[in-house]
Order: sequence, then C-alpha cells, then structure tokens
Amino acid sequence: MSDLIKVVIVDDHNSMRNSLEVELSAKNGFGVVASADCADAGVAGENIFPGPRTIPMPEGEARFTTREMIVLNLLCRNKKASGIATELLISDFTVKRHIRNILEKSNFPTIKDLVHYIVSNGWINPNL
Repeated sequence: MSDLIKVVIVDDHNSMRNSLEVELSAKNGFGVVASADCADAGVAGENIFPGPRTIPMPEGEARFTTREMIVLNLLCRNKKASGIATELLISDFTVKRHIRNILEKSNFPTIKDLVHYIVSNGWINPNL
C-alpha cells in the first residue's frame, strides 16, 4: 500500500471560517496549504480533506459530510461525544445528531461496531 498524503487547502476569503477546521486538521496530522500555493497544480480551492467521503460498507457505500467525517475520525480516536462537542465548539445535541446520521448512513447498529469495522479495514487510521 502506498503512503497517503493528507492535505487541507484553505482559500483565503474563507480563512476565518476555516480556521477551526484547519487547526483540527493540523492536530490530526493533515498538512495545511493556502489555495494560492496550489494554483500552479490546478487544484486551487479544492477541499482535499475533510470533504465529503465515501467509505465502503458491507451493504454498499456510505457518503458522509465534512462534519460527519470529522466526528467519525474523532470517534475512531476514542473521543466521547462530550469531548467532541468541546473540541469542535458545538453542542452535545449536534454531535449526537451527527452520530445518528452516521449510523443511519452506514447501517451499523452502534458506533462501537462501526468504529471497529472502519479501523480494522484501514479506512481511518486512529493513530494519525
């Protein structure tokens, strides 16, 4: 398996809105690049991660939103809902809503089962 490069590209006019996501992404091992730095590569403004992602599931594929992927990544790192809420500056209710949506999309009965499946299949590395 080849090494994966994890990058977040921030466009300058939304830098304030993206600052929390950039900080969280950097904490989770992602490189941060300004869109102007990517113009020559032809990917200016493209969100590499944590954009909507599709993860293969036993019953098909599940497509998650950016925020659901952030929550799912934190769950895979053994964070509890209250800790996720604090880290993302959102309410416990919002985290629980994201978790409910994640479970509905993935067709798993519990987060524990889903996290085990995702980590054991290498879709998310909890150590990064």
